[in-house]
Amino acid sequence: MNAALAVESRFRLPDYVILRLDKLSMKYSLEARTPFLDYRLAEFAAMLPVEYKVNLKEQKEKYICRYAFAKYSVLDKETANRLKQPFTIPLADWLADPKSLPDFMQDILLGDVVKNQGILNDAFVKNLVSHVSTEGVGPQTLVSAADRVFAIVMFTLWYDEFFVR
Repeated sequence: MNAALAVESRFRLPDYVILRLDKLSMKYSLEARTPFLDYRLAEFAAMLPVEYKVNLKEQKEKYICRYAFAKYSVLDKETANRLKQPFTIPLADWLADPKSLPDFMQDILLGDVVKNQGILNDAFVKNLVSHVSTEGVGPQTLVSAADRVFAIVMFTLWYDEFFVR
């Protein structure tokens, strides 16, 4: 476990996670901080026994943080022990009623923009748009109809920007 964490800390963290956060935040003029990145804290964490990092009985990572947050009432016990979940945006909520979208998106999803570009199958796109629903969609959903529709909107806008104009 410690060897795997050392490799993660040495290679993936600086060359991927931190670099990506840094580039994306700078691109959009955001001030971002990666929590718990102080080298002294990292060195301390590296010296901790594995059982403080991962509770093997309960298969819970970040055990020492969860324990401390609950013990000292930083977080309530339920929140401190909640499973990790991805940050998602409510695409299904936004795209479920395409007639409520801004005009440019309605033109893409309900109009002739996709047909006129001649790249994507217009009938397929319209069918997919009609299947967007909020039912059964949540943070655990990997790819929904809304995700596919959003990708179509982004592709159509990109194509229009770089190839049509």
